[in-house]
Amino acid sequence: MVCGLLATGAFMGGCSGDDGADGAQGPAGPAGPEGPAGPPGTGVLPISKVVPESCSTCHDRVGEDHQAIYDRYVDGSRLQLTINSVSSLPVGGPAPYTVTVTFSITEDGLPYPGENALTSMNQKSFYAVQYDSANREYLGYKSLLTSGAANIISNGDGTYSLTQTGVAFAPEVPADGAQVYGYIARGPLLTEAGIDYDSEDSELPAGTHVSLYDDESNAALAFGTAQAGNYVSAANVGVKDAASGHILNPGCVSCHGQPYLKHGYRAAQVAGLSDFSACKSCHSDDRNGNAGRAWQHMVDDPAAWAAGDPMPASYAYKASLMNVTHMSHAMEFPFPMTMANCVTCHEGKLNQVLADANFKPETCMSCHPVTGTDAWGYEKPSSERETYWQPNRAPALLELITGANAVSVHDLSRLTRDAANEGYCATCHVPQGATPAIAPTFSEFHSGYDAKIYNAAGQKYRDIYSVSVDSVTKTGDVLDIRFSSNNTAVVPTLTVSFYGYDAKDFYLSCHTRDANRNRMEFTIGTPNPLFTEEADSVAGNWHVKLNLASFAATPTIPELLASGKVRQAEVAVMPLLTVGDRSVALNAPSKTVDVSADGVDKFVANYYQGTGALVDEAKCNACHDALATTFHTATTNDVTGAGNRGGNIVVCRTCHVVTSGGSHLEMQSRSIDSYIHGIHSFQDFDVGDIDFTDAVEAARYEQHIAHVFPNFTIRNCEGCHVGPDVGGNVVYNVPDQRKSMPGQLSASDSPNNGRTIGNVPEYVTGPASRACGSCHRARLINDDLASDLVSLNQHIANNGYMVDDTSILYEAIDKIMGLFE
Repeated sequence: MVCGLLATGAFMGGCSGDDGADGAQGPAGPAGPEGPAGPPGTGVLPISKVVPESCSTCHDRVGEDHQAIYDRYVDGSRLQLTINSVSSLPVGGPAPYTVTVTFSITEDGLPYPGENALTSMNQKSFYAVQYDSANREYLGYKSLLTSGAANIISNGDGTYSLTQTGVAFAPEVPADGAQVYGYIARGPLLTEAGIDYDSEDSELPAGTHVSLYDDESNAALAFGTAQAGNYVSAANVGVKDAASGHILNPGCVSCHGQPYLKHGYRAAQVAGLSDFSACKSCHSDDRNGNAGRAWQHMVDDPAAWAAGDPMPASYAYKASLMNVTHMSHAMEFPFPMTMANCVTCHEGKLNQVLADANFKPETCMSCHPVTGTDAWGYEKPSSERETYWQPNRAPALLELITGANAVSVHDLSRLTRDAANEGYCATCHVPQGATPAIAPTFSEFHSGYDAKIYNAAGQKYRDIYSVSVDSVTKTGDVLDIRFSSNNTAVVPTLTVSFYGYDAKDFYLSCHTRDANRNRMEFTIGTPNPLFTEEADSVAGNWHVKLNLASFAATPTIPELLASGKVRQAEVAVMPLLTVGDRSVALNAPSKTVDVSADGVDKFVANYYQGTGALVDEAKCNACHDALATTFHTATTNDVTGAGNRGGNIVVCRTCHVVTSGGSHLEMQSRSIDSYIHGIHSFQDFDVGDIDFTDAVEAARYEQHIAHVFPNFTIRNCEGCHVGPDVGGNVVYNVPDQRKSMPGQLSASDSPNNGRTIGNVPEYVTGPASRACGSCHRARLINDDLASDLVSLNQHIANNGYMVDDTSILYEAIDKIMGLFE
């Protein structure tokens, strides 16, 4: 044994000896075969860039700050203007007259004196106008204020005297029934100290005569037949409930807020005058329209309008309140409902506005273009652009007169606003002394109601016909659902979507397709392998089962439930009811269900709806009357919009999900917050389809992006959102990351030509970037501020995340939402 050990030691010792010097390097051998793939690298993955947003650190009350700007605009004014007296010289003499108006101004109840008090006002105007009670017309308006208010004298005690010469009538003489009206405004609203809201930080386009002020006051003094109550407008200013923000009586305030201040500072309701009488101080019935207001020109001859050609004399119009209101809403602005819905402004007065006496060219031409057969759509198919508001346009008169069912006796040259042609329509439609009329009367053409929303009696379909989700039972992987309607003609579509992490957003929505291209959307009568209509299901009382395990996705729905990533589902019904040739507006009901375990009717009350709602549908319908009737398309031959999505923003959210980029809106999410903010910031749809070298397309794009939310600012968050709840929660502040998931933004939509903004990729980003950033991105996109857009995205990336790899979307959702589990 000892010998053996010694031998081993000697052998090992010999191995540590000198090997000698290296020999010369031999020639290179042939290349060997390719080896197997190595293990994955260990580089930094994009998901590492996803960290919680810190927006609320600096912007915790930004929504409240936005709302505060609007609240300052509509709250009580510290200023009070009063017109004390009006006198004219020579007394009893012939015109012209020298008219003196005395008025007073107080601030917080104290006299507002000073020689420069009026010159320092941002707005100040005084007008006189006559009233003809026989014809209910305001005539011969006269501006009483000279440039710089040089004809005003301060009396030093808060009273002032204004003297104007050359006035054609004496306002205070009862035989010449007239009114004197004035307004003042001071203090353009500021978003922060030193920044002029109206000129530097406003959505309002440059050069606009719309401005918002902290303090304004309107006053009037009427005489004779112009005194309050003698004129009653056929339109309504409207009434809004101060507590809820709901519209009690429709009219201007439905869209423009209360008080309704035209241009932001001219009141439609002024003490001492009937409603709208103050507006007629400028918009008198004999005032010639502004040649620059090319409303008819724009829709009748887009090419000439875009080229800046002079407006033809045939488009001349009187700038009466009817003309400017109808023409602007029918031709210039994307009015959010059809112009045939006269009840929006004229509720309770339809018999007055649809009287045969109003069937004359001026009335017809105030809403209808004359020859513009495709005014809003221009030359593009309606399927490509702006289908969400094109249907609102009134058809051209030429289109109506020369159509298949039209009468060929019409003389288009007689369709003018000349007094000589006023009775042209009455020749046949309201024949003198003929009963019945030999042609349809005004009210036969117009009921005053949108036929998609109202029946012939003026009742809303959604108030007559209802649909409800009655019962949901979960047993294993199967949802057993019963739903019903009081109208068996309703064709319902059942949808099921699944919320993620107790947030308001859907981890898996009904609109998502599985590996077999199936969606969790089931229209009765249309096969879907995920759903089974049970044998006891009948029209009006439906019974359907959904097998969750049959939805081919990874992870599966049962796995999502087992992991706790999904705990609630939204079960909704979209009811399609066709009346005549169109789908009509019904409310789409839904219920939130706890699906974390088996059970019957485990409904979750107020889950981001009801008392937990973020948006008030009644506020949406104040402007739209019934959501979705002027956008989306139905499953029938109806091309005027589907009404099966109304009354429930939660149902809108089942398709408008955070997990998809905006389809028509570039650099936005398809989520309802991003989409609606972008739309109401007037970001245009499908910019890539616009040829900016085409003068008309470029001009129409500029026209569209120049519009402003109808409250004159999108900063009125409570125009759509609910106000602070009893706990003081403000739902329009920076989104809570526990309750709103990460989402995806679309890429830029490369236009055909002429834009600074280039290629911006898709991004995965956070809820504040998606919701709050939507308005800011829309503003920068509209202004084509490429550098500012880059800076905004970098700011978000530095204080949150903007990852240009959408494959990590669900990893990002799990990572961020997992922090709050």
